[in-house]
Amino acid sequence: LFEVSVPYTRSLRIDRGQWVKNYRLYFNSTHWVTHIVQGPDGRQWYAIKDSYGRNYYARTGHLRKIEASELAPISPETPRNQKWIEVLVEDQELRAYEQGEIVMQTRISSGLPLNRELEPGELPTETPLGDFHITVKTVCRHMGESHFTDQLDSGAYPGVPWVCFFDKDGYSLHGTYWHNNFGNRMSHGCVNMRCEDAKWLYRWALPPAQPEDWQISGWGIRVSVRP
Repeated sequence: LFEVSVPYTRSLRIDRGQWVKNYRLYFNSTHWVTHIVQGPDGRQWYAIKDSYGRNYYARTGHLRKIEASELAPISPETPRNQKWIEVLVEDQELRAYEQGEIVMQTRISSGLPLNRELEPGELPTETPLGDFHITVKTVCRHMGESHFTDQLDSGAYPGVPWVCFFDKDGYSLHGTYWHNNFGNRMSHGCVNMRCEDAKWLYRWALPPAQPEDWQISGWGIRVSVRP
């Protein structure tokens, strides 16, 4: 697992034997690297495998390896019913509790309501209220538009880090590298967090994940989303 360590880097992909421009990858986004190749400039490039199983490439000097020590689970021995997460929509705040004590409290950005009627099959952009459980955790996930593009204004978000899914429709808690407007509703339904906060929560929340895990599933801790 690697993360982008520069403000941004332009990834490339191979299309019909030619190297072409692809996504811009931003600081703190995370990416699963499979091997190293020689790029079109003669330098070493990392081969990235995304959550769709596709490959593209980024300069080795622009990503850093995330060491296993950074991913070790935090207090995994604490029983599941002694850890829980509370999301307060009105306050735009997340609180993590362990044995009744707040162990993390941070500003978030939850879902911004649409100002139009939903299209058939379209999911609400407000974060759903209620009690849920984390069921899937992954260190990186491609979100938004799925097609390859080199356009900066696209709706594609490659390498979204530290994702904890808590709802069957795909709503999650995750790190957010594309804005810093926490404390205001900004998302399409997920709970946006600062990347460093999301990383801590990913390590702390059950089910536990080991450093070598790209994705794990299991019945995890409760996530209560309140008005």
